[in-house]
Amino acid sequence: MRANRPVLVIADASVLAQWFLPDEETCPGTERLMTDVGSRHVTLLEPPLLVHELTNTLSVAVKRRRIPDEDALLAWQAFSGLGMLFSNPGGYGPSILRLSLLPGVTAYDASYVALAEDHHCIFYTADKRLAAALRGHSDRVRMISEYRGIPENRQSP
Repeated sequence: MRANRPVLVIADASVLAQWFLPDEETCPGTERLMTDVGSRHVTLLEPPLLVHELTNTLSVAVKRRRIPDEDALLAWQAFSGLGMLFSNPGGYGPSILRLSLLPGVTAYDASYVALAEDHHCIFYTADKRLAAALRGHSDRVRMISEYRGIPENRQSP
């Protein structure tokens, strides 16, 4: 029997912000994902733009006095320690463009979905508007509230 490999999951900044901003609304799915990432059952696969989105999220949170500077720096260090994998969008650039042409979908949002399609994994978001805009266009998009966790007894393929 081979050792279990982590499951690849994509989560956008709307999900990751819930982990570190105390005034963000969370759900059990968010907490389950955090647990699975922490136990290394899940590895986050992300487009490079996530670094900028997280930086901006933390910067805005400090400027709006949602968190102090020190907490933003601690959150950044925590993000850095998650062991996220980053994918070069060169191979799925046409998919980003195709998806970004849909009403209500930015190229930034489309990069997460295209990455999920390219790697045959699920993209989780807390953005209801985005999930609604992509309904019927990709079966890879889920609300974070739908995340049920990784069963302890799963076997790698």
